Amino acid sequence: MVHTCPYCSKTCLQKSNLKTHINVVHGAAEKRYTCSTCSKIFYFKSELLRHEKIHTDDRLFQCTECSLTFKTEEGLRGHVRVHGFKNFKCNICQNAFYRKDTLELHIISHSDEKNFRCDVCQKTLKSKSTLKLHMRQHTGERPYKCTECNETFVQHPHMKRHMQTYHGEVTSKFTCPMCKKQLKTKHSLNIHVKTHDPERNVVAECEICKKGFYCKRNFKVHMRIHTGEKPYKCAHCDMKFAHRNAFVTHGRTHTGEKPYSCGFCPEVFARRDNMERHEERKHRKEKTFECPMKCGKTFSSKAGLKNHARLHATSSQQTLLV
Repeated sequence: MVHTCPYCSKTCLQKSNLKTHINVVHGAAEKRYTCSTCSKIFYFKSELLRHEKIHTDDRLFQCTECSLTFKTEEGLRGHVRVHGFKNFKCNICQNAFYRKDTLELHIISHSDEKNFRCDVCQKTLKSKSTLKLHMRQHTGERPYKCTECNETFVQHPHMKRHMQTYHGEVTSKFTCPMCKKQLKTKHSLNIHVKTHDPERNVVAECEICKKGFYCKRNFKVHMRIHTGEKPYKCAHCDMKFAHRNAFVTHGRTHTGEKPYSCGFCPEVFARRDNMERHEERKHRKEKTFECPMKCGKTFSSKAGLKNHARLHATSSQQTLLV
């Protein structure tokens, strides 16, 4: 369906592109629907109705498996699939997904095709979702606001990470009775609790290095160290990988994909650790994460603390060897 601008007769294939065109080129004259709570205005009534839900704490739709609650029935329907099986498998990298639409979006990452064009700067992108995020660079839209300090963000995950880092927000609802570790779902908690069982059985042992494993999948991945097996082959070059994460990260060197965005500035990254390092060095000043080994070191992110903790682990191993 073709959507026509009422001001200049420009046509757009997608309604969202038309909305952005009107906003950027013709200003906000067409915004007619105003939020009664924050006075934000919208082009379409459906957008206003969706927006108004952020001003209410009502979460009437509850998952029967893990007790998570949602503001909409659509949100609940999308969530319950995580308790099922990953039946949708990528034929290229063997990654599996709960939903068909998620698989379809993933497959795009293996392709060089960019069929979604920005009407403002003519840049082409791979998917509708990445185009939507890109358009916020032109509109300045930062729709996610921290409820504690009113800092605004381009993406919801950036806001959540900010609140966890600076305001101590806890998103996990299930606490391990043994070590007090917090997990997001009941299923994750059940799996974690088993790690504290002193009588749990080793299900597999490596005949080469004698290392034991409680999970067959981890054993299978471990064996690639000895066999040299590299089941993940890049579709763009001859490189092969033993681990899927390394394979996916490498693929971005060909596609140019940078899925990790800084929550404070427009800079984007191909790897999460690079993004976290950037945020820690460039934006974060408070150091709220203290080393549990009481060495006096503090860090502004969990990633920095985690990397530091490895130094203590390595030091302990070397002491034992002596």
